[in-house]
Amino acid sequence: MSEEQKETCCLHWHNLLWTVTQEAIAPNAPLPWLEPSRLQGLAEFYVRPQTRPALEPLLEKRFKEYPHRRLGIYFEDLCAFIFEHHPDYRLLARNLPIRDSGKTLGELDFVLEYLPEQAIEHWEVAVKFYLQVRDGTGQTVWVGPGLRDRLDVKLARMANHQFPIATDDRATALLLEKGMAVSRHCALVPGRLFHHYHQQQPHATHGTHRNWWTDLDSFLDEDSECGELWRPLKRTEWLADLHQVDDATPSRAEAAKAVNSLRRPVCIAQIDHSGTEITRGFVTPADWPDRAQRTLQGDRAGTKG
Repeated sequence: MSEEQKETCCLHWHNLLWTVTQEAIAPNAPLPWLEPSRLQGLAEFYVRPQTRPALEPLLEKRFKEYPHRRLGIYFEDLCAFIFEHHPDYRLLARNLPIRDSGKTLGELDFVLEYLPEQAIEHWEVAVKFYLQVRDGTGQTVWVGPGLRDRLDVKLARMANHQFPIATDDRATALLLEKGMAVSRHCALVPGRLFHHYHQQQPHATHGTHRNWWTDLDSFLDEDSECGELWRPLKRTEWLADLHQVDDATPSRAEAAKAVNSLRRPVCIAQIDHSGTEITRGFVTPADWPDRAQRTLQGDRAGTKG
């Protein structure tokens, strides 16, 4: 196996471990979050020393055969692998459509059997990344880097649409036809919240992992620390912290050069000289904060209308 293949394989495994060890992105939201003991049970199996040698080659094969197109699909594939190989779970259905007279009302992400209790469960899963923005009233709103998503909207949709569909009479009838009487619902939504630079400085002491965002000009104007290293992140690197990085650059401009060409925020990590991530953040185009405000104003106008 080449060094590049090893790095890619390790990335998927670290992302898997991140998935089963992260707290929910909004644990106080009124959703049926997976109980901590159940999350711990998922993690305990995958952190065992004997688990990785047995399953990591299968994980590598999975993503070699099924190339990930979008981060959300990649995350669902990770979850499917987790459920397929954990001894406490049996995967019964994935992306199960609920239809009425040919019209699709929605999909159930996963239907599983939790074997220790012989319970059929419906799970909704997602991985989310949001940047902190203050709205016109000074309240914090968490928005996606692409300005097409908001944390409060996502949580509301899960609570008011995705989970109610699973208890709709049409869904219940379909599930019973398939021999699946769902008795429990679970939400698994890890992610990262990125605070504005002024609320949380991007520089951090070794071993402290902080999430921040700032615009490109502010990032480039910041005085460089002696020996600092930076690394732009691919989307599949947005999940777990990085380790053994050997291609970081001391140039802030080099790390963030894609911001202007892509016209969207770019996620970068600060790396220490051992190759370990110290902190990470989004560097946005100069006009991104204004675009975020206009998006929020449009959302408010639409709500009033």
